[in-house]
Amino acid sequence: MILYLLMSHFQIKNDMLNGIFPAEKGKLMTVLFWMKIVLVAWFRMIFVCKVTDGPLTIGRFTVGAVTAHTTGFLGLQVGLVFIAFENVLYLTYRKQSFWCFSQEMTVKLSYSYLALLITFTVIKMIWTISALAAGTPNTIISQTVSDFTNTGWMLCAAVLPIFFALEQMKKDPPMVVTIVNTDVRK
Repeated sequence: MILYLLMSHFQIKNDMLNGIFPAEKGKLMTVLFWMKIVLVAWFRMIFVCKVTDGPLTIGRFTVGAVTAHTTGFLGLQVGLVFIAFENVLYLTYRKQSFWCFSQEMTVKLSYSYLALLITFTVIKMIWTISALAAGTPNTIISQTVSDFTNTGWMLCAAVLPIFFALEQMKKDPPMVVTIVNTDVRK
């Protein structure tokens, strides 16, 4: 995932240099890049902080094992929303169309997809954070709503991006990486 983020960032930088991507959005994309790197890298915490471990003490703060374990996944969820936002923006400025849809319809569907992903993510995060805060499984959201939200989130965050990526691979120009040494050695 980190390699994908890096290559995506290079593609956007390249598009900015070639005048395809608006330079005024460059700062936003750089900030999002670093936020995504941190959030995706923190996902590994689910493997470091096991639910069965004791509480973690960081300075004067004590964090429960379940909270420490779950926080990495919450960060990944936010990171995936940022990645989806960047991909929708990429579609918009590249003026690409997907499958049988026009460019305008592709943009509308992309923003609808992004809104749906954000909705599922917010519901999941509220449910998870409230369950962690209460220390018991949450009863605010019914099991049916929870199951629907989890399935919808998985579809939006994991399954659909595979099809989007396959379609986008057909449309994107190939990336050529060139390494040039500008120093003259004697």
